[in-house]
Amino acid sequence: MIEFARLNLAREGASAKLMTMDCQDLKFPDNSFDLLVCRNLTWTLDDPARSYQEWHRVLRPGGRILVFDACWYLHLFDENMKIAYEKKEKEILEKYGYPVHRHKDQAEGEALSRKLFMSDKVRPQWDLDLMLKLGFSKVFADTSVGERILNEQQQDINSMHPPFLVGGEK
Repeated sequence: MIEFARLNLAREGASAKLMTMDCQDLKFPDNSFDLLVCRNLTWTLDDPARSYQEWHRVLRPGGRILVFDACWYLHLFDENMKIAYEKKEKEILEKYGYPVHRHKDQAEGEALSRKLFMSDKVRPQWDLDLMLKLGFSKVFADTSVGERILNEQQQDINSMHPPFLVGGEK
């Protein structure tokens, strides 16, 4: 991701200080940022609540947060969703020649996905509830963001787990 960021900055003729660190233990002082943007990360975290706490801590009063993500693996825990997912998976495989989730080893990928903290959470509601609990205000969810950021094929492939945007203000 850092390399992609470097390439994007170079392409735009912009500069930025790029850093890597644990988003659950940020090395910034309180009230450091006006805006935080997170994309496709929270679903992978062991303790996403801790990350949201850290993000709240480092935002300045009036600062805003935008989190883009998706509810990737709820079909592993919900029988009705599983049936719909399996039907869609067959359709996607026939249409595009590859499955929705392209793991090197599908069984291993599914086993790992079952262990992820967020896999059985109903999102974005989980995120909204946590953000309110942590003291964010003006909390919102946009569940139609995929219609604006994905092409038609991507929307089709991701229809069982469409992207969403949640945001709020400190």
